[in-house]
Formats: sequence, C-alpha cells, structure tokens
Amino acid sequence: SLLRAPECLHIAEVEGEFDESAFPAGKELILRRGAQVVFLKDDPSKRWIRGTIGKVTSISESSIQVEIETDGLPFTFRVERETWQNVRYNVDPASRKIEKEVVGEFTQYPLCPGWAMAVQKSQDCRFDHVMIDLSGEDGEHGELYAALCTCKKLEGIVLKNKVSQRYKANAGDRIQEVTRLFSS
Repeated sequence: SLLRAPECLHIAEVEGEFDESAFPAGKELILRRGAQVVFLKDDPSKRWIRGTIGKVTSISESSIQVEIETDGLPFTFRVERETWQNVRYNVDPASRKIEKEVVGEFTQYPLCPGWAMAVQKSQDCRFDHVMIDLSGEDGEHGELYAALCTCKKLEGIVLKNKVSQRYKANAGDRIQEVTRLFSS
C-alpha cells in the first residue's frame, strides 16, 4: 500500500439472525489514516449521505474521523458505529395487524474503502466523476441508466469499455433521457 500509516481493524458485531449475504457493510473493516472511504448510510444529523466520499484523518480501535468536502470546504467528523436491523414482519392472528419483529442486528462503521462501488449500491448517490465498468455483466434492466445517473455532469462520465448491445437494449430510450438531463 502507498499509505504508510498502520492498519486498524474494526470487526462488526452481529446479534441474532442476520445472514452474511445481507450484511450492509463489511464484517471486517480495515482502514488506515489517509484512506479514501465511501459512506454507506445517511447520517441522522445530515452531515453526509450514502455515497459521500471522504478521507480518514484519524483512526484508532475506538474512533474514526473522516474529512469530507462540503461546498468546497473541508470538514472533519467523528464517525460512530451504526446499527442496522434485520426485521421480520408477521400478521397478528387476533388483531390481523402487521407487526414488526427485530430478529437480528449488525453494528459496524458505515464506511467502506472508496475506490469502487457496485451500480446497485451507488443508486441515489451523486458524484463529480465516475468510471463505469460494464465488463462481465449481463446488462440488467436499468443498470446502465442507473450508473449514468450517478454523475453530476456528462463530462464527468468515463466508460471503461464499449457498451454492449444487451446494455443498450435494456436501457431503451433512457440513454437519450440522461443526455437531455445533462444538457438542461
């Protein structure tokens, strides 16, 4: 690694039923000072949203501080561990009402190393620059459109490879729609 700071490992706490394939963040988060990260969850205080990119400025076994840029100004925030719930819904036979039952919890810092992100994880995120790699994919319906919409401006989009016919077919008229969005 080009970063010389020591690594710090943060292991998630998992309680109850929470399938590993449904973990909202990595069970093991390995970061170091200077690492670029992406936030995986909106901050309740609205300091960042899912997809915000930052840089780790300080890290220990009990604390992570991340600097993010807002309106061109750097701000550093202490990031707390977040808890995601695995919920099961049941119908109460007597009242016939739907009841929510928390069957598991996953607690981890809402961060991941920030160099790449799957299209489905990037939805609702907005970036200045994106490199879209569609190699080896099946071209799911709407995936190309969703990937294009993650960038704030058309000039910020780089396609790593040629868009396959399957992606074009699944995108339909939505590629022209994206072009119109960027030109308005």
